[in-house]
Amino acid sequence: MNQPSARQFLDGKRPRRRGLACIRLLACAAGVVLIVLAWLGLRFIRPSRAGEADRPAVRRVMVLGIDAMDYSLTRRLMAEGRLPHFASLAEEGGFGPLETSMPPLSPVAWTTFATGTDPGGHGVFDFLRCDPARIGEGFPFDDAASEVVVDPAAKARPVPLTDYVLPAESHRRLRRRAPAFWDLLTDAGVKAVIYKMPANFPATARKAKTLSGMGTVDITGSYGAFLFLSDRPIDWARRTTGGRIVKARLQDGVVEAMDQHGKWAKPVLYGPVNPFLSEKGDSADRLVTVPFDVFVDREAHTAAIVLSGDELVLREGEWSRWCKVDFPLLGGLKALGGLVRFYLKEAGEGFSLFVSPVNLAPGSEGLATGGLDTELYESLGPYYTKGMPEQTKAVTDGLFTPAEYLKQSDLVLEERVAALEYLLAEFEEGFLFFYISTLDLDSHVLWHHQEPDHPAYDPSVSPRFADAICRRYERMDEILARVRGSLGPGDVLYVMSDHGFASFGREFNAISWLAQNGYLTYKSQVAKRISRFYAGVDWSGTLAYGVGFNGLRVNRKGREATGIVQDEQYDQLIPELRDKLLALRDIDGKRVFSNVYRRDEIYTGPCVADGPDLVLGYNRGFGPADGSVLGHWSEDILADRVVGFTGHHAMDYELVPGVLFCSEKLETTGARLQDVTVSVLRDFGVPPAAGMTGRPLRPRRIAKKGG
Repeated sequence: MNQPSARQFLDGKRPRRRGLACIRLLACAAGVVLIVLAWLGLRFIRPSRAGEADRPAVRRVMVLGIDAMDYSLTRRLMAEGRLPHFASLAEEGGFGPLETSMPPLSPVAWTTFATGTDPGGHGVFDFLRCDPARIGEGFPFDDAASEVVVDPAAKARPVPLTDYVLPAESHRRLRRRAPAFWDLLTDAGVKAVIYKMPANFPATARKAKTLSGMGTVDITGSYGAFLFLSDRPIDWARRTTGGRIVKARLQDGVVEAMDQHGKWAKPVLYGPVNPFLSEKGDSADRLVTVPFDVFVDREAHTAAIVLSGDELVLREGEWSRWCKVDFPLLGGLKALGGLVRFYLKEAGEGFSLFVSPVNLAPGSEGLATGGLDTELYESLGPYYTKGMPEQTKAVTDGLFTPAEYLKQSDLVLEERVAALEYLLAEFEEGFLFFYISTLDLDSHVLWHHQEPDHPAYDPSVSPRFADAICRRYERMDEILARVRGSLGPGDVLYVMSDHGFASFGREFNAISWLAQNGYLTYKSQVAKRISRFYAGVDWSGTLAYGVGFNGLRVNRKGREATGIVQDEQYDQLIPELRDKLLALRDIDGKRVFSNVYRRDEIYTGPCVADGPDLVLGYNRGFGPADGSVLGHWSEDILADRVVGFTGHHAMDYELVPGVLFCSEKLETTGARLQDVTVSVLRDFGVPPAAGMTGRPLRPRRIAKKGG
């Protein structure tokens, strides 16, 4: 069946699916029966909390999750008439700021919504998780949302007469330690579809149909490693944190690439480390690779790519379609499937080819439950499965221009819109959550273009992109119009964001500040200057260290493997650190921190002790230096933010609220993420789980005329 394009969807040309009219007729008949039963005094399920007025269950509830939609910017654009459909929804129902999590980071905030509790209840405090038992053994952090679990009793077993082994059993599991609200819904008999919920990889095998979102790895097991082939020495000298930059050359129109041994050969796609090969030797030698051919016609500014028998011809500045690629394991008896696409950046005077991270193919373990990934693949074709598909690192590494980034971001958004059209067409009853990442990733890399006083503003480039973010908000308004048009009387729509956004013009290196103030020590001055990932730290003399984006931890005796701070010292050290940080001023006298929180002030629940001892609430305009997040020392404690993300939200939660819209007239004053959670449950008459801290949003009282 031919599927509608995303553009048709936005233009309102939504074709009907065969048989849909009959299904809708039956659904309407079923609805009449339910109304009659309700009139007779029956209820679909008991009210959610004692003392609340009876609330009949609704047939359909949808949450449209727009990551990083900022409350202040949304209000401004609504006032300017640029978001007419959001303005209409606000007038029809409710609109207000939505209190975010602390810290306001996407995995933390969306998990707070998913579970109806704060980080003290669900256990996700950052992008990174600290393991105090590993302090002193290199970089002591890993993924906060999921982990790879290996059976400690199992060992790899050699395969006789081969170089292969049968690896020990391992699997990836969520770290989330509180139930997701959609499991409560499905346990109560409510159908639920969860599209791209962040921090939900791997998707757990329950009754809901889910597709994992932010946190989903690529085929290498990373958050996304691209490949960039170039014959320009200026590119070879670039430092990248997002992938591989590989030297290339043209020999009679054929591209050769320098391999990991310094030899010229065919370019290759890099896959995972082969788990079936013995761990003896360098892990780089166990990487599974797939070669491909590239032929360049400089005069025509085109290139032909041949990958696994698939042939592509690209013009300069053009993206390819998706290509299927299999990475052979166990001598070809087993394979791991992936999806990849190519962007021909240059094929004239110079040559450069951008290769996307290889996405896990639909059907891969952990991507989905209920077959949602393969259902979308069969109906719409290949799509991005990687958690954060927008290529922000290509911009911050200098490989993409803003225009090239927006072109790729458009590809992601068009895929999302096509998926939304499909899911809306199938949405007959129950609950639907749909996630859009565009505003968040675009704002991270484009924010400075709209601020002439930002340190990264470029007068030769920025004016062309000064309105780019606001135009993205207008695209969200178009999408909202189509969503509202698909819902009927009695359906409930929430539109929410996990947090807002702000300028990021000054960066703070917590590692350097701790070192300068004597709280963190190094083995030598040389060790300090070359330190990366906490290498060179003298833990026997270190009192405190950084944790991810917003946390500080004390090197506490009995908790950290290298702990030296006794309990009585801890009680003195925490207020001392807090007072010094709150007193810190930038060169213009502005406070760096709006607040610094003790974990027990802001968190409740069984996981509080796992959180950082102090949580840094950056003031607007300030944020963590990239190196500081990863344990790198720097000469500068405070510096201008001229590379990397130029807008962000890793600050005091009170400064970057998200948005909440609702089609019902609800009182949104003081609304929090977890309040939306229990409100959705309330809509279906499902009681919240023990430990959920949200309160259902109450109907807004409408003043009577003349009253």
